[in-house]
Amino acid sequence: GEIMAQASTFTPRELVGELDRYIVGQGDAKRAVAEGLATNPMRLHDVRHWHATQLVAANTDIRTVADRLGHADAAFTINTYAHSSSESDRAAAAAIEAFQ
Repeated sequence: GEIMAQASTFTPRELVGELDRYIVGQGDAKRAVAEGLATNPMRLHDVRHWHATQLVAANTDIRTVADRLGHADAAFTINTYAHSSSESDRAAAAAIEAFQ
């Protein structure tokens, strides 16, 4: 809500408290994000989306990503955060070529 739009008015400690509502664990990462948000404001929902997208891009097990986000259904997580990229398309093509 509104509190997220005003993230630049929080101290890093307050931002970590807000991030705790959206991201499970990862204390060091949340502190780094909070310090970055103090100078480069971003909605906390956008931070959550970035976090999930990075985990998916790093090939983190989708059930793990869903659990971290509090999603009951991993299909929702896939549909929301799994984005196709030219890099993943090249990797898929290389995998198929390896079978030939």
